[in-house]
Amino acid sequence: MLNTQDNSLLFLNINIKNSWINNVKYNQFQHVQEYASDILGRIDDVTSDKELDNLKQDFLNDLYNIYCHRSKDVQITWLVPNGNKLKLNLVNDNSKDLLKNNEYYNFKKNEGVVGKSYSGGELEFFDNNNLDSNYRTRSKCMNKTYLCIPIDGANSDFGVIGVGSDSGFIVSDIDKDGLKIMVRALESLLKHYERQKNNRG
Repeated sequence: MLNTQDNSLLFLNINIKNSWINNVKYNQFQHVQEYASDILGRIDDVTSDKELDNLKQDFLNDLYNIYCHRSKDVQITWLVPNGNKLKLNLVNDNSKDLLKNNEYYNFKKNEGVVGKSYSGGELEFFDNNNLDSNYRTRSKCMNKTYLCIPIDGANSDFGVIGVGSDSGFIVSDIDKDGLKIMVRALESLLKHYERQKNNRG
């Protein structure tokens, strides 16, 4: 069962019946809640590393399904710490080409929005309306929009989840809140899995 110390479920107890979010034609926030609930519903079913790997890929594909309505070329990335850098580890199924030549996805702490998010423990983003001074143009990187958030706060071994787009979109509050909720659900599952694995010895 889910450890009571995990408070990520609090993010799912959001009453949106009278919210301005319901005025959006495509109810992005409703889909976020459904996907996050599905992740948490699988929390006791993930009992092996292979099952965890499958869950991670499902999570990235779920995020794609949420944000593909914001951009036709959205890419979901998972960067993890490796030595003194954050390196691209996983992507959604539609973005596998990123794994072939991903050196421009390597970031040091505090470098770019990814490094800043990882070191600061907060969601960071840029778009055409918010050109973050921490963003550094990379060779072969054409992202006009990118938002990311670390899993489990600053400097976590779990790394950073990112949503990018070359064609770009203006990041909304729903985009930011949705990513926070999804990552908190993932965080709960990852922590639960680690505790169960440690208990098994």
